[in-house]
Amino acid sequence: NLGSKCFCRTLLLSPSRIIFLSSCLMVELSFMARVILSRTQDIQTYLTVFIVLGTWPYFLFFCRGVKILGPFVLLIYKVILSDLIKFGIIYLIFVLGFSQSFYIIFSSYHGNNEQSGKCRPGNPLKSISESIMNTILMSLNDFDRITCHFDQTSHSSLSNIMFLLYMPISAVLLINLFIAMI
Repeated sequence: NLGSKCFCRTLLLSPSRIIFLSSCLMVELSFMARVILSRTQDIQTYLTVFIVLGTWPYFLFFCRGVKILGPFVLLIYKVILSDLIKFGIIYLIFVLGFSQSFYIIFSSYHGNNEQSGKCRPGNPLKSISESIMNTILMSLNDFDRITCHFDQTSHSSLSNIMFLLYMPISAVLLINLFIAMI
């Protein structure tokens, strides 16, 4: 009983170890899914992706002991814990606000279902999750699939104004992220 309490207290101080242990459990789940279920290729692929993502932070833990890599690993930990969390919160608030506004604008979408040029047929922002993903993609300069549909909404001038507000603000935010990481 005392050993399990000490083990849990130790895990709370090392989030990378928690992630690593959960990825070890996912290895076991992947093996069991392969043995028990017949259609496990998709499940095993998804689990493998999360397993690989979960083992890297623990690998960085061991790289701290290498003389050349140690300071860089500590710098990565410091940047992730301080700057990236602050940036992530600010960026999340920013993206959620603009994605909600784009979702409301595209709720009046009345476009046709024919493909014209770069525009794919149909409403590109049918759901909130698609709106969030496309807003993030727009901040990474993949805005062609959205901007070509602006004139097919009832609020085309408002959508252009929102886009013109969104792009410079997102560029400034991403440049600040780059400067914070240097």
